[in-house]
Amino acid sequence: MRSLGIGGWFPLLTKELTELANRRRTYVVRFLFGALLFGGGLMILYGRTGGAVSSTARLGQGAEIFEQIVRLQFACVFLFLPAMTAGALTVEKERDTLTLLLLTTMRPTAILLQKVLSRVIPMLCFVVLSFPLMAAAYSFGGVTTESVYAAMWMLTLFVLYVASVAVMCSSFFRTTVEAFIATYALLAISVFCCPVTFIDAAIRVQSSTAAPGWLAATTVISLVVIVACLTWARIFLVHRAFIPPRNVMLDLFHALDRMFNEWNQVTGGVVLVKDGDPLPGDRPVAWRETAKKSLGTFRYLFRVMVALEVPILFVAQLVNINSVRNDSVVSALLQILWVIAVAMVCVHAASVVSSERSRQTLDVLLTAPLTGRELLLQKMAGLRRLHAVLLVPFTTIFLFHHWFRDYRSEVLYLLLSLATVFVFVPLTAWMSLWIGLKLRSHIRAVFLTLAVVSLIVMLPVLIDYLFTRVWGVRLPEIAQVLLDVSPVRIVQRLEDWHTLKRGPDEVNLLVSTLEIAGALAVFAAAAWALRAHCLGNADRFLGRVAEGEIFDPNPPTAAAVSPQHASA
Repeated sequence: MRSLGIGGWFPLLTKELTELANRRRTYVVRFLFGALLFGGGLMILYGRTGGAVSSTARLGQGAEIFEQIVRLQFACVFLFLPAMTAGALTVEKERDTLTLLLLTTMRPTAILLQKVLSRVIPMLCFVVLSFPLMAAAYSFGGVTTESVYAAMWMLTLFVLYVASVAVMCSSFFRTTVEAFIATYALLAISVFCCPVTFIDAAIRVQSSTAAPGWLAATTVISLVVIVACLTWARIFLVHRAFIPPRNVMLDLFHALDRMFNEWNQVTGGVVLVKDGDPLPGDRPVAWRETAKKSLGTFRYLFRVMVALEVPILFVAQLVNINSVRNDSVVSALLQILWVIAVAMVCVHAASVVSSERSRQTLDVLLTAPLTGRELLLQKMAGLRRLHAVLLVPFTTIFLFHHWFRDYRSEVLYLLLSLATVFVFVPLTAWMSLWIGLKLRSHIRAVFLTLAVVSLIVMLPVLIDYLFTRVWGVRLPEIAQVLLDVSPVRIVQRLEDWHTLKRGPDEVNLLVSTLEIAGALAVFAAAAWALRAHCLGNADRFLGRVAEGEIFDPNPPTAAAVSPQHASA
């Protein structure tokens, strides 16, 4: 841009694009976008008939392929663009640099538009990657040129639409996490509730005589929403530039405290459970994590437990009184509980150290007369409480299945199921903590942790689906065994334990038991190794010891120096 002489006109845009080009994350995201797009495109092109399909076998099917590719493109934009744009202004607020931007000669409108363009331009480059897939669908026939142009226009308009909503949320909220969640919530509401959608307008060009009307209506509505979002973002940029940081969850819990205290006046101020010692004692960091954090204080964790436990007990009672025919609903609740538990553990553990770095309080914390190992163990005190609270709803479901399926004296299912909680939750916690120790940005640590855990969970399912159902290829025996001992398959196999118990082959039950027990032992060893690695290198991860520096706790004294060195 400098060679074109544009850098002087758009200095912030030049700075943002230069920084994006120098980041490794930009190329990782570009690779993931391209891999997801072209991987999905190849599945659409060859998924039904396998990779050996001839080019003439699908002539005339271009319309169906084109529709699926367009939907995939919109899904990729919806998945990646909010994550790229939600932190456009919140990052400046978190770093306290937005004030400096407002003090420059650039007007707020110019700042806002350059921030939007710095996110829109890379995403439009990503969208261009999808055009060869549309050309491939066009070559199969059944797709008009107007359909291709309409899809390109709708994709460009959708990029501007998503970016404007994300920038508005980024301008309104204080932190990137809040803006990220709000952006996806608003987009989900607008996409699923709006009667005129981008995908329909892009596809109806070739299938409906009212296509020009759909296209024009979608364009007008989208442009109105884009202008409105950018106008509100311009207002929020100045009026909410100096809002103090706050914890939304803690504010919610405080509001509940006030409501419960008002209700408690009727009962005379009865307190069932107190929070514990009001003073830290000899574990100040652990006291701070368990008395001052929203997911560490006992009364707040108790409310989380009640919110998770009540639906489980309600559904279990419905199954008990035959309002529900089987316990598949409880199994569905178990899957939802696993998602909630893993997400809470990932966010909490990844934030243990990275949040201190983002708030610039880690240096103050490191002045405490504690070793790095002691510091990390005390920082994990709140997470240990969270693990104990999550154990209650898990145990409720396992006990209900043990009773409802009439296992009687069979405790093997119960022990293995409880072992999954005692193994997978700590493994997730220490892996998330390790990622949080390696990264300096809080939001990057949280998102990367969630992405890694999602990949570990979904990759075996995706591989099994592609090879067995889509391509019809039988996996090698060793590969099938590795898929069967993945975390998601272990949980699924334990939920299908009753089918093994009722089967005629006891050897199959024994083999499954040994496989699950052996896999849990391996995962437990991995969790212990991660724990030992984090605690053993705690000082280096926290920045007390430089990379490659050897720390000797017993340095040689002056008396131990040899006479030759002393005379020298």
